[in-house]
Amino acid sequence: MGSGQRKGSMGSRDALRRVGVLGGTFDPVHIGHLVIAEEAAHQLGLDVVVFVPARVPPHKLGATITPAVDRVAMLELAISGNARFALSRVDLEREGPHYTVDMLRLLRRELEVGPGGELFFVMGADSLIELPTWRDPLGIARQARLAVLDRPGFEPDLAALDAALPGVRDRVDLLRVPLIGISGTDLRHRVREGRPIRYLVPEAVEAYIEDHGLYCAGEGKSAAGGSRGSRGVANSAGEQLRREDPSAATLLIATSNAGKLREYRRILDELPLRVASPADVGLSIEVEETGETFEENARLKAEAYSRASGLPALADDSGLEVDALDGFPGVRSSRWIEGSDDDRVRALLDRMRDVPDERRTARFRAVACLARPRGLVRTAAGTVEGRIARQPRGEGGFGYDPVFLVEDGGYEGEVTVAELEPEEKDGLSHRGRAVRALWNELQALAEGADRGSAEPAARR
Repeated sequence: MGSGQRKGSMGSRDALRRVGVLGGTFDPVHIGHLVIAEEAAHQLGLDVVVFVPARVPPHKLGATITPAVDRVAMLELAISGNARFALSRVDLEREGPHYTVDMLRLLRRELEVGPGGELFFVMGADSLIELPTWRDPLGIARQARLAVLDRPGFEPDLAALDAALPGVRDRVDLLRVPLIGISGTDLRHRVREGRPIRYLVPEAVEAYIEDHGLYCAGEGKSAAGGSRGSRGVANSAGEQLRREDPSAATLLIATSNAGKLREYRRILDELPLRVASPADVGLSIEVEETGETFEENARLKAEAYSRASGLPALADDSGLEVDALDGFPGVRSSRWIEGSDDDRVRALLDRMRDVPDERRTARFRAVACLARPRGLVRTAAGTVEGRIARQPRGEGGFGYDPVFLVEDGGYEGEVTVAELEPEEKDGLSHRGRAVRALWNELQALAEGADRGSAEPAARR
């Protein structure tokens, strides 16, 4: 038996004809991983599913990852009692950046899977779409069949995939697996913030995390020994990543508006993403907002910036809808008259001079759009209710913030958006709400499941 295997877990080699492979950092392993493995085993008739914890995935070089000894220990606790689950350390026992094609080749050798056997590499539909950007994708398909998990909103175009990678289509097996929205990032945040993870991870894993002080704000001991310092307390995940991980996934914010950029950076700062402005990546383009709706304009901007940069791009279109003005200025909020924000605020107040207080109801509406270089697009909306003040108040914010009295989120019209602290505004803002509705997609991008790059071959 090879040194990487968990002894006694795989039976005789002669019996291994169909082997599932589930790789990842497993930081920590959670019930979503276990459900995927069980469903793959059932639907594909697998003899065993081998969990392969990664040492340092290429898309996370430099990132802070829990020591392998802890991740392995949690995996062993999680899969104990399931005769069809096993663990291999093949990716932990070698140096340098690790690519999927190398891991599969070594695992096939370790398990002595001969010509009559088959590996099934488990991956998401979102990852399949990006397969042409991985290291030696045809080599991956030669080493293993691709067991592709259905992901809401991701419809892989197998014909296009086959055109890019001839023959790969015939190596794809589609799986339908219950959607369980759990991520390692969220679990680590929950522990750090003192929120429960019970029922999200196996009970033994929860106990291990607590006993060894993993992911918490204070000092802890890992199974490897030594002190584990504070992770993410003095600095947010975004700040830590910007110091430590030059290869982090980059998200381009499709605006040159300084106020919007500041707000986006605050909203996204808890995610381990490198948030870039167009100037940061040397991009200068103009996108004409010709859409009739916020969604159309947001999509125009996000897709244009993503195409021009080769990066995932996040854009929004937003505006003020005043009920007494039949929703005006709406999609034209930033351009219905020439001039500055102050000029537009004065013009709005002039139009509403004779509107009584009870009819000054309004809302901020935003639609955010996340576009990826391969054409995948997601949109989400957010609104905040309020009414229009009779004169500007407050020094913060931008646009119509100084005249928008908030009547949402516990506020009762006593303050304008411009009078809120930045953290209060971020938790309440229409833009923040729209972005948070895209949080699962942004987390997937941060964790490497869906990232764009100018150097795709060096990623997986």
